[in-house]
This record gives sequence, C-alpha cells and structure tokens, in this order.
Amino acid sequence: MNSRLFTAIALFVLSGCDDRAPATLAPPPAPSLSLAPAMITDLGTIGEDEYSTANAINDRGQIVGSSRREVSGGSPIPRAALWTVSRAGVTVQDLGVLPDGDAAVAYDINRHGQAVGYSTTPTDQGQVRHATLWTVAREGVTMQDLGTLPEGVTSTAFGINGHGQIVGMSSYSSDLSTAHATLWTVGRAGVTVQDLGTLAGFEHSIAYAINKHGQIAGWSSNGSGPFGETGHVVLWTLGPAGVTMQDLGLGTTPEAVLAQAYGISAGGQAVGIDYGVPGAGEQQATLWTVDRAGVAVQNLGTLPEGELSEAWDMNAHGQIVGLGDAPDIIFHGVLWTVGRTGVTIQDLGALPGGLFSRANAINDHGQIVGESQYLGAAHAVLWSVGHD
Repeated sequence: MNSRLFTAIALFVLSGCDDRAPATLAPPPAPSLSLAPAMITDLGTIGEDEYSTANAINDRGQIVGSSRREVSGGSPIPRAALWTVSRAGVTVQDLGVLPDGDAAVAYDINRHGQAVGYSTTPTDQGQVRHATLWTVAREGVTMQDLGTLPEGVTSTAFGINGHGQIVGMSSYSSDLSTAHATLWTVGRAGVTVQDLGTLAGFEHSIAYAINKHGQIAGWSSNGSGPFGETGHVVLWTLGPAGVTMQDLGLGTTPEAVLAQAYGISAGGQAVGIDYGVPGAGEQQATLWTVDRAGVAVQNLGTLPEGELSEAWDMNAHGQIVGLGDAPDIIFHGVLWTVGRTGVTIQDLGALPGGLFSRANAINDHGQIVGESQYLGAAHAVLWSVGHD
C-alpha cells in the first residue's frame, strides 16, 4: 500500500466524432436454450463480512471485487478484495485503502495483476472516491492514487487493459452530476489524466471498459447524474492522432431513450443494456457491432418466459454474461454464446437456496464471476461451464 502518485496532467487531444452510417437494428432473436451444466463455487468474504461481489477475472484466474460488512445505522462498508482459486481451495485478500480512507472497491484486473477501482480518501468535503490502481505481485500489493481531472472532486476507474491504460469517470462535484469519461495513463513520470469528453448535446459520460486495441465502451447521457435519463452508447478509439468518438446510438426497444455499454470484446463489439423507457423494467441485453457498413444492434433475448435481461461483459470468443429474469426467480446469471448460426442462452443458476445471481465478467477461458444470494446475503461466486 505504498507508491502513491498524485500528478494529474490534462491532455486535451480529443478529436471530432465519427460520422459513420447510422445504426441498423437487428430483429430480436429467439435464442436457443443451452442445457450445459454450470458448476458454481462460493468464493466467500473477507473475515466475518456478510456480503461480497466478484467484478472481474483475468486469464490467470485472479478475481477482484469487494467484500462488505454491516455497520450499525449505516450502509455496508466495502473493502476491495482479491480471490485466488487453487487446488488447495479459495483464498481472499483485502487489497487495502488509501491513507485514512475507509472504503474501496476493485472493478477490473488485467493479466499482469494490475487492478483498478476506487478508494475513499479524506478531503475538505469529507471522504470522497479516488480512482485507484493496485499492483499485485509476489512481494505484496502496492497502491496508487490516480487522482481526478484538474479541479475534479471524485473519480472511479472501471477498466484496465493489458497495456495499463485505465478508464472510468471523474466528476467536478461529489454527487457525480458533472461526470466525464476519463483516461488515466501511468508512466515513470507519473499519471496523466485525460478528459474523453461527451457526445454533442449530452452533459455526462462514463467510460467503462477498454480492450487491448485502445477501444473504449461507455455512454454519454443527460439527466440527473451520469447514469442519466436519456443517453447513447459511445465507442472511443485511442490513436496516434488522439481520440475519436463514435455515437453507437440506442438499442432495439421501441421508444428507447437510454442505452449503456459496460463491456467490450477484443474485436470491438460492445455489450450493455437498452433500457427502453427508463423505470419501466424493460431493460434488454444488447450487442453493438461496428463495421464498415455502420453499426448493427442486436437484442440478445431473455431466458424462457423472462421479460428483462442485462449484459455486462464479453470475451474474445463471443461469450457474453449478465443476468435475466424468469418465473419463480428474481434473476439469474446468464451466459449468451453468439455464433454463426445464432445465439444460445444459458441459465447459470444460483447457490443452493438462492433466488438471485448475476454474472459480471468472463475471461477468455470461459470462467465466469459474479454474485449469488446466500443465506439472506450475497456472496461472490465463480462459475465453470461445461458443454452440451
């Protein structure tokens, strides 16, 4: 928990938006149901904590997320967690907080063991979130405050690629009402911080995931806070001349006004949620594919007799994870597989006795992590999926 760098240098090199053909809407598919077995492992919590969530898994099988404990009269306080699964079992480690901070969450980890998220840190405005980089090595864990945009108050990092490029958001107010998508680059001289901007006509933006080619998925929105009431999916691309921004639009739901992308594959396909009419419970898992012809948008479908679904991550093999509802359950983690012949969908199930689960991330080996209900709380879980 050393090695903190506080340098924050703005690099305003954003170029104009990409004027490609508008999105074409693929009709909602009727995904075929996969009956492949899914084995679920309870990853547990740190110490006596009641809750935990696994947010990401790298190709080495390192898992990060958070573990939370109840606080009398308040909300559970999260601690950034690292799980390691071996033949001997599961170990979990507290990644720590910034000096005098009281909470932290890790959202992503790359193949080098670099994890990102946030830790709280004390300021004149009280405890606020700062984007944080943890580096996990045999010698231990080092920790670095990535800072905010110039004059920013709070920040959170959501994604990191194998080159150590980090994306997330930084806001000029503690309530996130002025959040802008942000890129952090860590070098020997310190940390540079870049505002990725917003789409024309929108106030907020969030960058949520970045692939090895420097393609970034997120969204730009209007309304109360960065999650917005109206918004479009955005694809940023880092290049030698700067950053290009492309509006990928909405999903396929009629009258949709809000869509958000949370994951991006190595091939540049973005996955996320088309919310339809906000607050109406109409969200649908959606895939955006960019090619020379423009943007193709595909509704990934739901579990049998289900009404809603959400997509959170996609690997290099066309496997997408998220959640979906169905009769007799609240929601379950879901695995979609997109192939040449169509889409298959699989219910990943929950821990014994659990009514809900959600799948947050998948690596290129097909290992899936998320959370599941357990004895009235929720625990981080790992799914291993077989074949039909």
